[in-house]
Amino acid sequence: SRYLVSGSVRLDLTNFFGTDSKYRYKPLWSVGATWKLAEEKFFSVSWIDRLNLRASYGINGNISLSEGPYLMLAAGSYQEMTGGVSYSIASPPNNQLRWEKTKTTNIGADIALFDNRINLTFDYYLKNSSDLLARDAIDPTTGFSSLTKNVGEMQNNGVEFSVNADIIKKQDFVWNSVFNFSYNKNKVKTYNVTRMYTSQWASMAPILAEGYPADAMFGFKYAGLNDKGEALGYSANGEKDRLANLTTDDIIYLGTVRPKYDLSFTNAFKYKNVQLSFMFIAKLGHQYRKDGFYGMNYQNRHVADRWQKPGDENKTDIPATLTWESYDGMRQHLASYSSNSVRKGDFIRL
Repeated sequence: SRYLVSGSVRLDLTNFFGTDSKYRYKPLWSVGATWKLAEEKFFSVSWIDRLNLRASYGINGNISLSEGPYLMLAAGSYQEMTGGVSYSIASPPNNQLRWEKTKTTNIGADIALFDNRINLTFDYYLKNSSDLLARDAIDPTTGFSSLTKNVGEMQNNGVEFSVNADIIKKQDFVWNSVFNFSYNKNKVKTYNVTRMYTSQWASMAPILAEGYPADAMFGFKYAGLNDKGEALGYSANGEKDRLANLTTDDIIYLGTVRPKYDLSFTNAFKYKNVQLSFMFIAKLGHQYRKDGFYGMNYQNRHVADRWQKPGDENKTDIPATLTWESYDGMRQHLASYSSNSVRKGDFIRL
């Protein structure tokens, strides 16, 4: 009634790692303990009904289910002329894969106060992930441009806090409130994926990059439009230039799409058999890419605000229409993936 100890062990003998025992026989395990401090004889605080202190540590893993040590084929469509089925290579032999591992430390407390009218839960966690799975560039003369590898490390740490309280608790009327708060800080510690081109950094989808938070966005520092309606960017030395002349050295960090803070606040009222509840939800500390007209998507709501004649660059930041005569995909790319398209993603809703 005072001390709890728990543990688990899992052993996977999957052949996704070939026949080498050092890769196949990888145990995943965890151990935890709880001390019910309020149950001790020396503890006598009348308004504290429960005080549990918790701690746990464990290692779990993840594997790639799309690649393995053997050649994998994918069936295509039925061919009427030959009477057979076409096949393609889904994955080349890859005997370098191993477990993606996460070591998790958790420390927490559960508290109940005033005849269980107020219940609080607090947790701190630290997660260190290693051997992260990702696509990495390889020698294209092998017939493939990239291969899944264990190429990185990432750390997550944060806190989670919850309060559940019966503010009013009468026979015919009850008012209950629940508040939840969480904060997460993460950083990619190592990630040796090769990115040689600006398009591999500045893209619509967030990426992992060494030294930055997970799900990071990168792009160019926006420098406005020129007298032709073309989007410009700042180079690393502060000069305005067209995208075709910018390099990966000119790429900048634009934020992460992953919120740092998650909050919710719920109130529930009950009067006899009538119930009413409402909830506030908030996510804070992240960014997103806004929509915009980038020269080709003519059904976009901003198309009427585009650059159309010299001088418009002084009153709009939306590029000119792309035509067959003046097609420049680079211009579109810069407008789409520059600092001008990034906004704060903070929101709260009822």
